Amino acid sequence: MITPRSQLSFRVEILLVALACLLAFGLRSYPIYDQVFKEDGVRMMGADPFFHMRTVDNLTRHFPQRSGFDPYMVFPGGQNVPTGPFFDWLVAGTALILGGGSPDQQVIDFAGAWIPVVIGALTVALVWLVGRILFGAVAALSAAFLAAVLPGNFFELSRLGFPDHHCAEALLFVATWAALAFAVDAGIEAGRRYWLAVSAAGLLLGAFLANRPAGVFLAAFLVLWFGVECLARHYRRESCREIGLAGAVVFGLAAAVFVPTGGMIWSEITLLGLAGGFASVVACAILADYFTARQAPWVALPLALAGAAVLLVGAAFLAAPQVFAGLGQNLARLSSSQTVLTVRELQPLFLGQSGRPSLQPAYFQFTTAIFLFPAAFAGILMRSWGGREDSNRRLFLVLAVCSFAAVLAQNRMSIYAAPVIAVAVGWLIARIAEADLRKPVRVAALAVAAAVVYIPNAYALVEQAPALTGINDEWVKALRWVRDETPEPLGDPDAYFTPFPLRSAADGPFPYPPSAYSFMVWWDYGYWLLREGRRMPAANGTQSGAREAARFFVEDDPELAAAILREKRSRYVVADPTLPLWRQQDMEPNNAKFRSMLIWAGVDPREYCEFFIRIREGRPEIVTVFHPKYYRSMLARLYIFDGEAVEPSNSTWVISSQERRASFGSYRRISSMQRFESYEKAQAYVDRRPDQNLTIAGLLPQLSCVPLEKLDDYSLAYASRDDRLTTITGYRSVKVFEYEGLDQEP
Repeated sequence: MITPRSQLSFRVEILLVALACLLAFGLRSYPIYDQVFKEDGVRMMGADPFFHMRTVDNLTRHFPQRSGFDPYMVFPGGQNVPTGPFFDWLVAGTALILGGGSPDQQVIDFAGAWIPVVIGALTVALVWLVGRILFGAVAALSAAFLAAVLPGNFFELSRLGFPDHHCAEALLFVATWAALAFAVDAGIEAGRRYWLAVSAAGLLLGAFLANRPAGVFLAAFLVLWFGVECLARHYRRESCREIGLAGAVVFGLAAAVFVPTGGMIWSEITLLGLAGGFASVVACAILADYFTARQAPWVALPLALAGAAVLLVGAAFLAAPQVFAGLGQNLARLSSSQTVLTVRELQPLFLGQSGRPSLQPAYFQFTTAIFLFPAAFAGILMRSWGGREDSNRRLFLVLAVCSFAAVLAQNRMSIYAAPVIAVAVGWLIARIAEADLRKPVRVAALAVAAAVVYIPNAYALVEQAPALTGINDEWVKALRWVRDETPEPLGDPDAYFTPFPLRSAADGPFPYPPSAYSFMVWWDYGYWLLREGRRMPAANGTQSGAREAARFFVEDDPELAAAILREKRSRYVVADPTLPLWRQQDMEPNNAKFRSMLIWAGVDPREYCEFFIRIREGRPEIVTVFHPKYYRSMLARLYIFDGEAVEPSNSTWVISSQERRASFGSYRRISSMQRFESYEKAQAYVDRRPDQNLTIAGLLPQLSCVPLEKLDDYSLAYASRDDRLTTITGYRSVKVFEYEGLDQEP
């Protein structure tokens, strides 16, 4: 039961909680409002929100029936919708209510833009609730205000205009935790209130999995906690019947909620996980009571549980080997080198932009809280070895260990670690506030702690809160042209709103009409094209088609590039100024789309660009050297040179260099550089000196060092213009090229 644990009146406490929620709401909406709500429509943030809003567009026409398959998602083949329906139902249902049952596009976009902000504020309230149950009012309020101002993914995914299921993921995670914490705090003696809270935890876990089926790891976290509780009660010679029943209710109700919403990727794995969770908790309780009744040695139960776990996993593997095979495939896809190296949210927490270990990514996610968390965790751990009243602290410790381990592997898991860290740091602040010290000393210590905890977040949010991370005006104009001026791929504009059921391998390929075609676009922008242009991308945000797209953009042989376009039936190619390589920084991890293309294509980046060292006036400087293969790539030939013929004029350099070694690795040091008025003269110069280490290259990306022939089968169909969007090169446009050789024989 929640009881007052501080000198604050409950009314003042509620007002302060409301203030924390209002702060979270304001920080997530006000700084970005003018960039999201424009006169001509709503600008969504990020990339994945466009996928969700495309799904919501369809769902509002057929609510509550959501398409299981989307032929527009990627071409060829289409794709089953990869996320659970919960968040999409939430957005579509809100839009239907606001629109009186028939929402227009403006109402749908309004609902999609604001729901993440509301969810972010509600998550802060739930962090307070958990903190209050565990550690009292001061800790809870401290945690709530920290959750309101923590930067990183926890903040980004609940900003205005960012309708992504991950914000609901954080909310439902904390809500499930809160329901379990309430049940444990009340105790089984509370009767109806206890079982209502346990049932709520099960329903919320089911909703969490219906939002993200791949989140079955939360069920594993809870299984671990139930196991810890069984061990604790066994060592105190207490019955585990209550724990077994509670676990059965939680996993049983979660399965009851999830089953009707299943069928997506990960669904079979999730169902197997819930069944395994049910069996594990029940078996754990039975074994604990069995060994308790027989006064068995303390080591007997852990050994028995380990054996039972092996038997359960073995039985599951024998019963459903295809599920384990699917799990292995999904994990291999998520952990592939291309995915990890090019998708920032999948990278380890302490991996820096240089590719080396760094504290910077962790500081970006949690600021100083990341350094205070270990001390708070240790303090809570030392106070958690008692009786049942410490069950909630053990639940916290299990969630803390598991969520922190998860964020170490993938920084996107910070949406779980952030609430846990906020509660832990809140406990630490409460200990200072309640310390047995003279009042001036305690006040000074509290002021220092508050400054250390909260001020760094303010500095971080000054940069993050107003940042535009989504579609810009240039892309909007280009995609409106795409929607209005290019042929309908399925022959009918209403096909975009047609619902399609889930498809399996047995159903065979989707029957596209002969009119179907795709746009060759880098996968980062696939969902933008899908939703704003209502056209089929050749690659999308699941990295489906990314390898083929990368091969096309970096290919230096037009015939091989054309073969890729014919394979993908790509009638158009879309590119923007972020794709080419312009400068040294664009080859750093997390910062370069062209570098990502090279990784996906499986080619050596040094064939396209290298960084040499030149000594000038006694100081080393980095020289970015562009090799001929870069200028011959389809990306450079189309975006930089518009597919036209190019004849170099005083832009071809011959560089003499030597390989050197240093503590940071090997590098090329320039001995001399000589510019030639033509490529032919530079090549002749090199041919006469076969014994020297000479390189023909260019020093500016927009000035080719090699002759380029005109790409006859490509024409510039559209180029946006807007002087407000600037780059260091002056290139601003989003360009659309039409490939006119699609239906020609190779």
